[in-house]
Amino acid sequence: MMPYLRGLYRRILLTLALLLPVTAFAQSGNAGAVRGTVSDPSGAVIPGATVHLSNTVSGLDRTTTSDPSGQFEFTNVPLNPYQIKIMANGFAPITQNVEIRSSIGVSLKLVLRIAGSSDTVTVEAAGFSKFIQENIVRPNVRWKRRFAPFRASGIYPCKMLRITACSNLG
Repeated sequence: MMPYLRGLYRRILLTLALLLPVTAFAQSGNAGAVRGTVSDPSGAVIPGATVHLSNTVSGLDRTTTSDPSGQFEFTNVPLNPYQIKIMANGFAPITQNVEIRSSIGVSLKLVLRIAGSSDTVTVEAAGFSKFIQENIVRPNVRWKRRFAPFRASGIYPCKMLRITACSNLG
């Protein structure tokens, strides 16, 4: 091989060796990671929870499950705002907005609430409305009719009774 070509090959290899790490670093600067732990209100981890990461603008849509220690991770996620939704059997699903702003990424601690039941109980009491009508509505109407002349003149018997009752105490 000719000596001038040997030097040229060395220069090309040296240049490539210096530029490859720079391009790899530049590519990793545009993406981050979303990692976190899924737990219940008592702090116990929830393995097997479905974790969904999406961005409607960019179209990114990824799904994973939490490992036995309740942890999950999405790597190489472009810098953008995202919506993360977590679902697990027996727990109410939660949705949280998260924004990746650096290559370091985001760490989350997500707590799922225990799912409530959706039972509806209807109670009907046949005699209750009659009781209300006879003991509350009718006496109140009679009371209003009895003291209507006083109210028309600006005298309120209830106020007078309170004042009299309070003055007799002292």
